[in-house]
Amino acid sequence: MPTLPWSSLAMQFILHSLAWRSSFLMFLALVEC
Repeated sequence: MPTLPWSSLAMQFILHSLAWRSSFLMFLALVEC
């Protein structure tokens, strides 16, 4: 599996967006509780 720059950037973007969403949901849960 060749490591292309755009594929690695896309994977990093997806991982960062997932981490941001999970942290945002945890923040909302803390605020509502």
